[in-house]
Amino acid sequence: MSSDGRARRWLGRAGAALALLLAGAGIGAALTHLLAPPRDVLAAPSFATVESRTGTVERSITLNATVARRADAPLALAGGGTVTALRLPTGAPATSGDVVATVGLRPVTLAQGDVPMFRELSPGTQGVDVEQLQRMLVAEGHLGANAVDGRYRAATTTAVKRWQAALSVPTDGVVRLQDVVFAPHLPGDVAAAEGVHVGARLGDGAALLTPLLPPDASIELPEGQAQLVVPGQAVTLESGGQTWAAVVQRVTVLASASDTRRVAELTAPGGGPVCGSDCGSVPVPAGLLVPARIQIVPPTQGVLVPASAITTDAGGRTAVVTDAGATIPVEVGASAGGEIVVAGLESGMVVRAPALLPPESGG
Repeated sequence: MSSDGRARRWLGRAGAALALLLAGAGIGAALTHLLAPPRDVLAAPSFATVESRTGTVERSITLNATVARRADAPLALAGGGTVTALRLPTGAPATSGDVVATVGLRPVTLAQGDVPMFRELSPGTQGVDVEQLQRMLVAEGHLGANAVDGRYRAATTTAVKRWQAALSVPTDGVVRLQDVVFAPHLPGDVAAAEGVHVGARLGDGAALLTPLLPPDASIELPEGQAQLVVPGQAVTLESGGQTWAAVVQRVTVLASASDTRRVAELTAPGGGPVCGSDCGSVPVPAGLLVPARIQIVPPTQGVLVPASAITTDAGGRTAVVTDAGATIPVEVGASAGGEIVVAGLESGMVVRAPALLPPESGG
């Protein structure tokens, strides 16, 4: 055999030996992996760590609120006549002494009283209606308060004549049926009754004015959010560039045969309608549908940790566990978005989440 043949044969044997060696190494590594003891899963950390921080938590939801006003019992015009002018106040409630219309060119004055105008008032008349008239004359500065007695005597006659002179009508001291409309609640907003306009012919006792009750504001709560809303929560309403502050006064459950609804009723923080001095802008009877932001969790600042970092013992005491396993008692406060405000922990401390207690502490 030539020297070249012997060299080729030697190289072939060497390559085969090398391949066997490498294959054996691979098999050995595989066996080492398969035969190695399993990794102790329990020894691996079962919690993450997080650094406490100073921040603010809050939560709100936005729903639609309805602001609407209802009409009270209409105010009738005794005697009837043709409406020649309407002078309803705008931008402010009507008060006793306001001239709200003219009928047959004669002014119609609004006054406070539960008894409607049902007869002419003149010297010698007496009764509750006379007393109501006297109180209006006192408010207008035409009669002394000590003369309010329900009797139409000389002082009242003089006061009526002064009032008639101020209205530019004949000063005869007789108050006619169409001269006054008594309203039970003043000051208050009023509107022209349905069908009342300049030129309208009103029969005896026909409605002239409609008193408007203060607007009500309410929010119908969706089923998924009804449990979040409770009395006392702050609400902010936005209407036509105006911001109205409100609070949840009560949550009412309205049950019917087909369903159950929960409605949050709103008032201004100090009571009264939420629209305050802007209530005149609320249309009747349509009302307004406005966005309302309900403050579920008011802004609360403090040291924050994840809610999962809080642990509670059998006695109800709350704590956090540091990354080293130490337990630090804390007081919990407001929470939102998975974070909670705690007292008793410094900002920047690293705690476990979830708050697993170390074995030696019984966790």
